[in-house]
Amino acid sequence: MPRKRRKRKRDQTAALSGRQYFDLLLTANPSCGAWDSKLQQRAAWFRHREEILGDDWMLKYPGQRPGGWWRFETEAEKPLPWDNEDEWEVLFRLGEIDETELNLVAGQWIARLYEQRALLRILHDLFKRDTGPHHSERTWPNYVAVLERQAGLLRRQAGEAWHKVRTAIIDEWEEDGCGGCPDYTKGCQVTGCKFFERFKNQKGWKHERSVAEGAR
Repeated sequence: MPRKRRKRKRDQTAALSGRQYFDLLLTANPSCGAWDSKLQQRAAWFRHREEILGDDWMLKYPGQRPGGWWRFETEAEKPLPWDNEDEWEVLFRLGEIDETELNLVAGQWIARLYEQRALLRILHDLFKRDTGPHHSERTWPNYVAVLERQAGLLRRQAGEAWHKVRTAIIDEWEEDGCGGCPDYTKGCQVTGCKFFERFKNQKGWKHERSVAEGAR
């Protein structure tokens, strides 16, 4: 009598496929097509958790967690890129960030603050002229509120950096006499304008100008 063959179940300890690995790393979306079921996805996360996080995860991605961690290890939702709250803030509130990781986050935050300096100056001046976006999150008051909140969480070094950048922006506004200047986001026409001369040759000038224009 012929023996009935049984279908082999997929080996639950098998290595992750590339698609499965990047799903657990980024979104952990059970509908991505990489999994037979949500249970398989969950089991794969906890089986490969240490492999994905590794010993150097915090050094490479301070203030961040893989998609699998957000889906299976907390009830909190991962902030979206356009939210006013960064991922590290949620982790800080959950008590998931220790002092070492917080210092790494602060270092990245300070570097990004200086990178955004030209944009912050433009938003400040648009706000002072009352010509900037009024129904957008890209406004000077909104940025100030977010940066002050974050600097408070990141403590002394971040607070000092934010105070330095904000003070410099306000001082330059008064020094450059930009209150009566034409809208420089369309091209400054004032001969010898200190602000325009200071920023026009920087790599980020065209980008920051286009961002400010798009937000209006």
